[in-house]
Amino acid sequence: MQRTEASLPQVNVRERRILGPQEIPVSKLMSLAKKDDLMDFLELTGFREIEHQLKVENDGKFKLSDMKKYILEHNDFLERFRRSAVAGRLYDKYTERLRLQNSEEGIAKQTRQRQMSKMMKTARRKYVGCIATRTSPEIYEECLDEYNDPTKQYERYSIVPGNALRERQYQNELAVGNTRRAEVLKLSENTKISYLPKGIRQYIERHPDNFDDYLREIKAEGQYLDAIKKAMRRERDLDAREHMRQRVLGFIEEEEEKEE
Repeated sequence: MQRTEASLPQVNVRERRILGPQEIPVSKLMSLAKKDDLMDFLELTGFREIEHQLKVENDGKFKLSDMKKYILEHNDFLERFRRSAVAGRLYDKYTERLRLQNSEEGIAKQTRQRQMSKMMKTARRKYVGCIATRTSPEIYEECLDEYNDPTKQYERYSIVPGNALRERQYQNELAVGNTRRAEVLKLSENTKISYLPKGIRQYIERHPDNFDDYLREIKAEGQYLDAIKKAMRRERDLDAREHMRQRVLGFIEEEEEKEE
């Protein structure tokens, strides 16, 4: 009996109305602004003054989003921005973006994105559940005590490796014959896939002493693969080179099976 392919999630994407120049919130225009836009609006001296003030208030750190918030919270800057040529330019950018989103191609793209989001929502919940059942009870209590520590900035880290999970779900859909669902999940060829969640790789690099075993293992794996790659370049016999290539592929498959 032939298996019926699972259907795509139902989503509703509608054409969005383009707001007029007097209707659109200034905050919406500000969200479209890049650094060059704010430098154009404030001029170099004004930009540097606010940048310096924000760095003083944030331990030497500066984010463009903080400057946008500063402008929106100060009426003198806010009114100047509303009447500026920069705001007019950003409004043109907004209308062009919305026209593209309202096009047939834009609606189709948004539909795929929402379908992908719905499919990944369940996958994410399962992944988080898997992590939760493998986390010791002591960690839950420790995190209740420590999660709000401002020096740790835990909000910068994620527990779900987005692209890696999406790629695995894509493979799962293909395996059961759900080709349409798999097509929605398929990543582009140039997408970078990391099996570590957002920010965790940087955290490990900043705290190497806490991850000695992991870093030694990764270094050894890298040296092993690099040695085979160099040997392949030197080897002129095509059969021997193919044998080496199979060793690399076999190593990768073994590592994937360990993760499963």
